[in-house]
Parts: sequence; C-alpha cells; structure tokens
Amino acid sequence: MYKTTLKINNVREILLLFVFLIFSLKSYSQTPKFTTPTLKSGIDKQVGAKYLYPIVTVIDGTNVDAIVTVVAISNASIFEIDNPTNGGLIDRFQPVVNTSSSNGYVEFQFSFYKSGTYGTAQELKINLNSFTIEALDLDGNEFFDVARPNNESFTLENNSYITVSTTNDSYTRFQGPSNSVDPIRITNTRYIVAVNFGTLSAINFRLGNSGRSSNRQSSISFGEVTFVVPKNPIANDDSSLCKPYGMVSLDVANNDTDSNQNIDKSTVDLNLSATSTGIQNSLIVVGEGTWSVNSTGIVTFVPLATFKSNPTPIFYKINDLTNLTSNQAKITITYSPAAPTVSVVNNCNGTSTLTASNYTGSLLWSNNATTASITVSTAGTYTVTQTVNGCTSSNGSGVAAPKTTPAAPTASATAQPTCAVATGTVTISAPIGADFQYNVDGGTYQSSVTFSGLTAGSHAFTTRRISDNTCVSSATSITINARPTAPAAPTASATTQPTCAVATGTVTISAPIGADFQYNVDGGTYQSSATFSGLTAGSHAFTTRRISDNTCVSSATSITINARPTAPAAPTASATTQPTCAVATGTVTISAPTGADFQYNVDGGTYQSSVTFSGLTAGSHAFTTRRIS
Repeated sequence: MYKTTLKINNVREILLLFVFLIFSLKSYSQTPKFTTPTLKSGIDKQVGAKYLYPIVTVIDGTNVDAIVTVVAISNASIFEIDNPTNGGLIDRFQPVVNTSSSNGYVEFQFSFYKSGTYGTAQELKINLNSFTIEALDLDGNEFFDVARPNNESFTLENNSYITVSTTNDSYTRFQGPSNSVDPIRITNTRYIVAVNFGTLSAINFRLGNSGRSSNRQSSISFGEVTFVVPKNPIANDDSSLCKPYGMVSLDVANNDTDSNQNIDKSTVDLNLSATSTGIQNSLIVVGEGTWSVNSTGIVTFVPLATFKSNPTPIFYKINDLTNLTSNQAKITITYSPAAPTVSVVNNCNGTSTLTASNYTGSLLWSNNATTASITVSTAGTYTVTQTVNGCTSSNGSGVAAPKTTPAAPTASATAQPTCAVATGTVTISAPIGADFQYNVDGGTYQSSVTFSGLTAGSHAFTTRRISDNTCVSSATSITINARPTAPAAPTASATTQPTCAVATGTVTISAPIGADFQYNVDGGTYQSSATFSGLTAGSHAFTTRRISDNTCVSSATSITINARPTAPAAPTASATTQPTCAVATGTVTISAPTGADFQYNVDGGTYQSSVTFSGLTAGSHAFTTRRIS
C-alpha cells in the first residue's frame, strides 16, 4: 500500500465527553476536517449509529472519508453529535454529551475509508500510522478514556490539572479537575492531554463525567497523521527460462508487490479476454498447450506432445484482499534447446571427425571449438552444446576412436596345387582380430583368414577394419604354384632273371631318377631305391611318384621276370676218337642237348660252347651242360 504522511500542524483528535472552550492557534491547522456529518446507518445518537464525514483529507490524490461509530452509551445521552460553533474550532469533532450519573460515558470509534467506498463492494479501508490524538479542555470532572493496546505514550503539561488512572476494563482514564473553563481554548494547556499512537485501523475512546453533568461539549483532533492508502497491487513480469522441455511451473505472485501486504495469491487471473467474465484459472492456447494456476499462485504450462517450441507469452492480473486489481503482467517460459546430434567418423589416418547436426544456435565443444565439425587425434568422449537466445542445451556427445590403416597382411601359401587338387590355399597370420576382414584380388571381404581354391599365379591380399571399411591396407602378394604334372612311366629293365641257382629276378629303374622320386612295384610300398630284387617270375607293374606331391603318380611300366629255368639233361656224349699209338688222347663229342643256350664242361673245368672235347687222357671223364642264360 502507498503511504502518505500528512503533518497536520499539531492538530489533535480530541475525544471528550465535555464541551471544551479553547482558542485556535495558528500552530494547529484543522485537518483532517470533520464537518457536515451524515447519518450513514443506525438510529441517530444511539448505539450503532454511524456517521459519515466526507473528504476529511486528501492523501496523494485520494479523497478520504471518516466513519464515526457510536460504540456504547453508559448512563449518558448524546445531545449533539457535532457542534462546531464552540470556540470557533469548526473543523474539530466536538460532540455534546450529557451524563445522567457519575462515570457515565459515550464510546466512539473513528475509522477511515477511501472516499465513496464505505458500505460498497469496493470498500477500501485506510489505516492510520504515527499519529497523535488530543483532547482539549478536560474540566468540570470530565474524563477521556482511551484504549492503549501497545501501551502508547501520552503527554501532559508539567502543571497539568489532569490525573491518570486505569479503568477496570483496561482503558487509560485522563480525569479532568472539577473546575471549568469556558469557552474551549487551545491555549489552556493544563487541561489538554495528547496520546501518541503507532499504526491502527480504528481509534476507540470514551467521553464521560465522573459526576452528573449537563450538556458538555468535547473537542478532538488528530496530529502528525500518516494515512496509509491502499493501492492496487503491482504485478511484475515473470519468467522461467531455459527449462528442460516439458511441464514448467512458476510462482507468478512471488515477485508481485502490494504496499498493504495483503496480496491474494488465489486471485491470479489468466482470463484477460473481453469475451468472458470472472477469474479464469486455466487457459488453452491452440496448438501449444494448457496454462493453469492453483490457489497459491503457481502457474503451470503443459505443452502438447506435438509442440516443441517456446510457448507464446501470456498475461495475468492479481487482486489483493481489498479486491484491488493489479496491472497486467507477462508470463514468459522458454525451453533449453535440444542437445545437438553428434556423428563421428573415425578416420584411417589416426584422427576422428565429429560433426554436430540438428542445431540452430551457437555451438561450443568440450575442446572450446565453436565450429560445426572438429577433428581430433585423441580418443575419448567429446561433448557439444548449443545456445539459443541465452539458453544452453544439454550435452550432445560422441566418442572418438581414431583408426590407423592396417598393416599389409602377413600371409603364406599353406597349401599348393597338387596332382590331385588343382588349387592352392593361403592363410593370413597377421593382423588378426575381431575388427579385421580380408580380401583376395579385390573380391568380397571375409572374416576368415583362410583363402582356398586359389588358382596358380600371384594373388594380392588386403586387410580392412570392420569398424571403418575405408581403412584398407596395402596388398601382400602370394604366389600359388602351377599344378604339378605326374612323372612319366618309369623306364625299367630286368637286370637279373631267375636262374637255376636263384629263383627270383631283379628290375632296375633307370628313369626318372632324382631326389623327388619314389618307386613302387605292383602297388606296394614306395621306395627311393631304383632297384627291385627278389621278384618272382611274371609281369610286374612299376610306377613312379613325386615325394613333393605323392598324388603325382605315373602310369605303370610292366617288366616280366622270367620263369626260373630248369637244369639241362645230362649231356649225351660219345668218345668219337680213342687214343692211338700215334695219339695218346681221345676226343668226346656231345650230341645233346645242343643249342645256343648251352655250354659244356669236362671234369669241372672251364665251360665252352663247343660240343667237342679233345686231348682227353685215358680215363673216365665227367661232362656237364649248363645254360648260358
């Protein structure tokens, strides 16, 4: 509430049950001015009667009315509610009271209102703050009772005739002397009391007499009054900025002000439309969401699920307990922007490139970069925020894992073509791991390190990373040999045939000869020796194979071992000449068996092909035949 202090030049409000005859001094201006009272309600001069004094003062442009209420009458009557003529103090409140017995009194109450509002729906009470109420000319046994709820101070002259006591109902009584002063004069200070008050909304006092009296007039005034005139509360703009997307609540009344300290949070009105009446505690904004306010002034905005922007500001008003309405204030809610999306490309050169997208504001990376993309060489998590209209988003993040190009694969031909299998196999031994794939001759990459079915020739092998298939190594070349050919059928001969003495023959292979060859007879065990002995009579099949490729087997060469020969029959022989006197020896001729395959022997001597043995001495001679073969 707005407070205006009116210094009323020692004007005192004097509540007396007596007529005071005092003189007006220049130092006491008569404001507030109590003139022309009108009975507002009740019966005139009876308990409950209320009198309106219009425009007793003007405070900061606001007219102020006074309401004087007759609270109680005890052994007394009111002759006149206000007689302004005595003493010339026409602007004071000067009632005329008659008491019918000792200690009779009339109790009055003063209160103040914004002019024209008392008794209406817009009634606006005005408080008093720091004021003095003064009673003039307490004489003729008159007393002035006043309620001092906070033990307020009072002032009497040093030689005052007034005595002070406390009544049974805790009023302070200022009792005047028995002698009288006429007329009321403000210069008669020994008959004056002043009570100094703080803040009150109403003043209660009694005017009475400790003995019986005829009509006595009292005179009251206010001095050094500070009137507190209620003002409209002031609504201040409210904002809740940079909030996470979703429901947002704020106390809009928290920063609103009311000089009378009686703002009413339950009266926040979101209805500023001229098409409807009354306080509205909810407001639907088409396409955005719903605003609502509870009885404590908490305003909440709930966005539609499809609405992702800042809501359009709305306006509100608020009342205080005196039903005064504030100005219009704005409510603004903003959301923090969404975190940027971060994509990561881990390059093959030992760097990673992180790129922000889905943003409209200014960017700030965790490495203090402000560009849309950053390239880093250190692995780790990098974050980025965007700021839009002063609101900063939460972090968008990406993990950098820079890659290097794999080394050229280490590979070897683990299987070369054979006479049985026309293709070879290559196995990669490095690099090995879950992130690698391998390729031969630009074909499809595979996770297996083994490449089979490779034809003869040079083959190029590369490695790439699965996590970044642009990271491809240089090539490693591996040669698959030409498919070997089977050896020629062996050249072999029976170097010995069975004889009558030896039942078996021998075959010797003369070609092919070399360290890579082995030989076999009749499907038996291969041997490196080219000689096969102990062969029985018959046809024998000889093959050659390569030691380096035992699937490379030649066609067979057949060699026959003759049947074991039989011993010739004993030779048929005759002495074709006997010794003579002239010749001392004889001659024997063998007639059978004869043939090119036979040789003959006499007496174990040297075999000869001739069937004639001459020069034989006399005696028995033994002839044998043998086969040359």
